Amino acid sequence: MFSIIFVILMILNHSNLINGQLINYTKCGKDLPSPTLVKLDNCDNPDMCSVNRKQPIHFGLSYKSPIDAQQLQLNIWISIWGFWIAIRPKAVPVCGTHNIDCPIIKGESYSYNITINAPWFPQVRTKIKFLLSSGKSEPVTCLIMKIKVI
Repeated sequence: MFSIIFVILMILNHSNLINGQLINYTKCGKDLPSPTLVKLDNCDNPDMCSVNRKQPIHFGLSYKSPIDAQQLQLNIWISIWGFWIAIRPKAVPVCGTHNIDCPIIKGESYSYNITINAPWFPQVRTKIKFLLSSGKSEPVTCLIMKIKVI
């Protein structure tokens, strides 16, 4: 009985409930903090969410801040042939937008929501990496998820 509960807790530790489905994501590294909840609207597969490039993509995550930070920024990368390519050349400032007011306080919980329009995205199966960090590039939360762009 204990082993069954342990396995269920381990699965839930690396998955999040999205629209009634489990969505699997990967940690960015053993030393980088992971979010506590990840949401991607209309995710139809727990291992690879399909996103329609012709419609807005609603993405959200919740996290507990591991640091105090005056500023917060978002970097998004896409994996192409095994190489991480930045979606934007510079990090996007987050404070004052997307339901986040700065400064953020160590130990406090926050939610981040964004709508992305990406009609230029090619139809592809790939991985996307999301990293929220301080203005000094200290990681706040990070995740890697598989997507299928249709």
